[in-house]
Amino acid sequence: MLQGREGLAAAVLGGRLYALGGVSSIRANDSLKTVECYDAEKNVWETVADMSTERWGGTAAVLDDKLFVMGGRNARQLNLASVEYYERASNEWKQVAPMNKGRYGHAAAVWNGRLYVMGGAGAGSSVESYDTERDEWVLESSGNEATEEEVEVEAEAEAGGEGGVRIGKGCMCVDRRLHAAVAV
Repeated sequence: MLQGREGLAAAVLGGRLYALGGVSSIRANDSLKTVECYDAEKNVWETVADMSTERWGGTAAVLDDKLFVMGGRNARQLNLASVEYYERASNEWKQVAPMNKGRYGHAAAVWNGRLYVMGGAGAGSSVESYDTERDEWVLESSGNEATEEEVEVEAEAEAGGEGGVRIGKGCMCVDRRLHAAVAV
């Protein structure tokens, strides 16, 4: 990379590796909004347009040929709910609806044509999904709405076995103790 970073987000879009945000040093007040792109064929890092929001500890994922970056923290140590995406053709970032909860250190995944975020500081074991057509985040699970026993019973009834909560086709397994989720 052209600039050393900690707490960055990374994703692959169009065969290129993107490094997004992070902090330039151990101090969080050096949070970045810069983005770099690695071209493996040329073996070179290039800068692309800056994100509109500086962030570290966020996550990135690709959906519909757009590079999304979600959440993280800013220089004032506030958890961010903001979300934006990068369009390669125009080299521009565009804001979309914010998540329901500010979070950092969370996970993201694309599943069945939707973008999911889960866990992270400030959001516990909650799970949200992004509806691109309506430009809104849906709180799939607040992580606090039922007791552990109720979740296990609901999970077994919905998923037909232990450890899962059915969401659409397939099963999303949420572990409250580890604040982690896996979609299968």
